[in-house]
Amino acid sequence: MTQAASFSPFAVGFRQIEVPDAAHDLTFPVLLLYPTPATGQPTAPYALGPFSVNASPEAEPAPGSFPVVVISHGRTGTNLGYFPI
Repeated sequence: MTQAASFSPFAVGFRQIEVPDAAHDLTFPVLLLYPTPATGQPTAPYALGPFSVNASPEAEPAPGSFPVVVISHGRTGTNLGYFPI
């Protein structure tokens, strides 16, 4: 079976931030992935840890409201552990 390509009006942007935990005097890494306006050009692959992703670092977020999905990898994972999903 052949699957038709779908078009999305959005591309993907990402930012890596550090969130402070003052109670434990440490920070933890957070990877934010979000929609950005599509430019009509494919995004060049970007090396993010062991993955090659089609996303733009520090891209401008798309205007509007979007659902939020939060995934926590737990204590022994990394913020890239579930990237393929």
